[in-house]
Amino acid sequence: MSAAGLLCTGAALVPAGAAAAEDCSALAGETIRWVVPYSAGGGYDTYSRLIEPVLERHLGAEIAIVNMPGAGGMVGVKSIRAEEPDGKTLGFINASGLLVAQLSDQDGVPSVTEDFSVLARVTRDQNVWVVNSESDIRVDKTGAFLGGSEPLLFGVTGVGSGDWFTITIAKTLLKLNAEFLAGYDGSKEAVLGLVRGEFDIMDVSWGSAIAPIENGELKPVLQVTSAPISGHPALEGVPVIGGPDGAARRRAVATGDDPESTGGLMDALVEILEAGRTVVAPAGLPEVLRACLEDRLDLALNDPEFLAAAEKARRPLDVGRGQDAAERLAAAEALLPDLRALIEGAE
Repeated sequence: MSAAGLLCTGAALVPAGAAAAEDCSALAGETIRWVVPYSAGGGYDTYSRLIEPVLERHLGAEIAIVNMPGAGGMVGVKSIRAEEPDGKTLGFINASGLLVAQLSDQDGVPSVTEDFSVLARVTRDQNVWVVNSESDIRVDKTGAFLGGSEPLLFGVTGVGSGDWFTITIAKTLLKLNAEFLAGYDGSKEAVLGLVRGEFDIMDVSWGSAIAPIENGELKPVLQVTSAPISGHPALEGVPVIGGPDGAARRRAVATGDDPESTGGLMDALVEILEAGRTVVAPAGLPEVLRACLEDRLDLALNDPEFLAAAEKARRPLDVGRGQDAAERLAAAEALLPDLRALIEGAE
């Protein structure tokens, strides 16, 4: 096997790990700022605090978690982008949210592929639309929403945020009459708002939805995927939005639209949404440092201590190395033009 091949399998081979540890020596004893672009207690914050002690051990450095909520995650994301590429600033980005935000005309929306050094994927985002457990809202076999008043009121973190764009595209394809209540700092606050009855429905990651669903506070009505997320009892009978027999194609048939055109656009949206929760550094990391951090993160994310903690916290994982994640993000970014017209038509 070539030296490059050894590096690619560094998670399993001691020589690659040893080399990367030597390359990371400049970070030993340093404090690394880890930016979470959402408030404490949400999904991104939970993953970060599970990673923290394990990555500290693998790097020999201290990780300082900094929550920077605001503007649907943009405040924290732009903070990461602005820092020096010296390995002392890392953090999470909502890769799917950033991809979708690039559809807007906003100035300064960071590019996933140009403004960051992608170091790891922790999990793919698989979202659900949830309602208060006392709600009568449901999705029937034709993809129509029944049981609620019109327009349906969606709670979102902000106008122009990832969840706002997701709902805007999906409601257009599903011909859903919907409005927005914006201003929640993260999923935790939005879930609490839904439980309090401040709005009708929201888009949230499955990992963040499990606990309030099992506590009897919320219930899922739609899986924003092309295949079932899991065999969890709460998802039994809950339709998926994409795929050959999903709600988008069924709704198109019921309303006289082209099911393949509608379904293809929805499948493109699902691919972008599953881009995942991604660990990044500012763009421009020296290659040796980038490879070292990619390797250390891969070791940490496959460490038995982290895996056990994630399982206990009921946080799903779909770990990917940085270079592989970067390639998938570039492929997802190429799908954006297919969805741009939907956003422009909905505004």
